[in-house]
Amino acid sequence: MTTTDKITSVFEKYIDKKIIEKMLFCEDRMSELQINSLDFIKIIVELEEKFSIEVEDDRLSKDAFSSLNYFIHYIEDLINKQVK
Repeated sequence: MTTTDKITSVFEKYIDKKIIEKMLFCEDRMSELQINSLDFIKIIVELEEKFSIEVEDDRLSKDAFSSLNYFIHYIEDLINKQVK
């Protein structure tokens, strides 16, 4: 399972898998996700725990990311920094 798969699997607890797949290929804006801010924070917390990372405070809103792909790259960068 790739890092992207692990990240999207967390999203799938809150959003239909088909919507996530569409967002990955269409580059739809994160603000268009049908998810409330509390659920987004839950996703962040789960990812922080799963990967032993810490998301910056100014990134605790889905509006802080232009797309789901950008969000995934952001998380992957945090993971890679943690490994070094």
